[in-house]
Amino acid sequence: SSRIMLTQAAERKNHVHGVEAIGCAPSLADILALPYYHFHSGDSVTTGLELKPSNLAMVMFDTFHFAEHILCELYAWWPHIQPGGWCVFHDTAWSPEKHDCYAGRVLPQAIVGVREFFGGFQYETYPDSWGMTFVRKESEMTNLIERIPESRWREIFEVRRAVMNAVNLPIKWKDLYV
Repeated sequence: SSRIMLTQAAERKNHVHGVEAIGCAPSLADILALPYYHFHSGDSVTTGLELKPSNLAMVMFDTFHFAEHILCELYAWWPHIQPGGWCVFHDTAWSPEKHDCYAGRVLPQAIVGVREFFGGFQYETYPDSWGMTFVRKESEMTNLIERIPESRWREIFEVRRAVMNAVNLPIKWKDLYV
């Protein structure tokens, strides 16, 4: 995803931040030295929670593909996306029988998290290549995190905690609602 986002980044004076949970992929070696590419080793949610306030034009989500993780990523990254900016989600048009399974659980698909967060607002899903969903942050969408009750956020982060403990990635990750 980072390589695609770097297309014309220098000409447009854009910066690309890539977050990888398992260190840097060897295929990224040639882009690490680019002054407009910023590599973060860690968990996407933790990176978003620890990022200084930003005004990002776009965030592409392509990590774990289950509803609660998508929701945790939105909790962490949504405040950083500027009005008029975009959220892009990969793997949102899986067949009904396809699911991520972690911690002994069959988890709801990523699109379920997109629907929960953006319910009532417009988004577009393109089904090719497992699906890509695009959401533009409109001015009336500023309080979407607050629309979800704190009790639900606790449930969401509890599922994430169980998965993160089960996959046991060699990274630090931040937990909320402990």
